[in-house]
Amino acid sequence: MRTRRMSRMGLALLVPALLLAGCDESDPVAPPDSTIILSASPTTLPAGGGDSNISAVVIDANGVPQDGVAVFFSTNAGSLASQGTSQATDGNGRAVDVLSTTQSAQVDAQSGDAMKQVTVTVGGQLLVGEVTLVCTPVSGNAPLSTTCDIHVSDTNFQDLAGAFVAVDFTDTGADPLDGSSFRTDTNGNAQFDVANLTLDNSKITASAGGKFDEVTIDITGP
Repeated sequence: MRTRRMSRMGLALLVPALLLAGCDESDPVAPPDSTIILSASPTTLPAGGGDSNISAVVIDANGVPQDGVAVFFSTNAGSLASQGTSQATDGNGRAVDVLSTTQSAQVDAQSGDAMKQVTVTVGGQLLVGEVTLVCTPVSGNAPLSTTCDIHVSDTNFQDLAGAFVAVDFTDTGADPLDGSSFRTDTNGNAQFDVANLTLDNSKITASAGGKFDEVTIDITGP
């Protein structure tokens, strides 16, 4: 009986120990007053885009590289290989990611209070400053067809040629243009048609370079 009681006691102590062992602590981040040295290679991509290797080196206030700290990368256009998950620095304080983009983008790297930004340009384009979407008509009986005009300008408020614009709908009955992309002409314009809109308050969204605009469709009859 004594042996059986001791076995049960040992098991009772072992279970919480195993549970604790399975818990992952949050990755450490850079200490206060740290600095991130951020670079992209290449910083300029050809027209049509491509990949750029992003490197972040984390150093503390004394200039010592920080090993094993978490760095979070984000971008306003394209996609990152990390998909938003933290990347740990190596013995040289370096963490890496890869940007894939078809248009100019800004990449941020952050660890704790330290943050840095780098710009990768595509085909000489400046970054997208504004996306404007106008659809005509925006109301009528179902099924409704409408023509939508897009205009994209850069951060200097100039027409942005060759920008890729993605289009999405909330009305799944509409023509299947979800995920389609259109490229602006030399005046920063693009146009597309939407047919068979049937749901009231359907939304049409156009996005480029982290900027977007949307139009709400009012279905007034069957």
